[in-house]
Amino acid sequence: MRLKIFILAAVVFLFAACAPKPALKCNLHVIEEMSARRIYLPDKNANELDAYLKKSKDWQLIPKTNNKLNHEAAYKAAKSGRAVLASYPAGKRSGHIVVIHGKKKPAWSNSWRAAVPYTSGSRNGEKVKIKPLSYQFSKDKEPAINYFIYVRK
Repeated sequence: MRLKIFILAAVVFLFAACAPKPALKCNLHVIEEMSARRIYLPDKNANELDAYLKKSKDWQLIPKTNNKLNHEAAYKAAKSGRAVLASYPAGKRSGHIVVIHGKKKPAWSNSWRAAVPYTSGSRNGEKVKIKPLSYQFSKDKEPAINYFIYVRK
């Protein structure tokens, strides 16, 4: 009897371990986190969210300096409690979007050669992690990445 229970438990465990897990998507995490803050974002993919942020009167673009992201402004706004997002539109491919966190001081990134803010996001279907911006985006994407601050009162 014990052997049957053991075999049954092993089979259940194997099926549970091998069952496909739903891929986490960056856009769903960002929409959920903003919803928890009572900030509306449409149910769209990362590229469409980027387009929405660019047109929305509720979100303001943080200007770049010499085509470089203003990490300090994004961090300070997030630290003060403002909602800040970083988005990367990828044309026909899937883009990426994350939430900027102000709870941790920016971390030096050798690849970015700058102190970059921490973010929360899902990358390549992974569980949501709080990691530096350099974990979410490679430096070569900087010209297309934008920071947005929620400005609606």
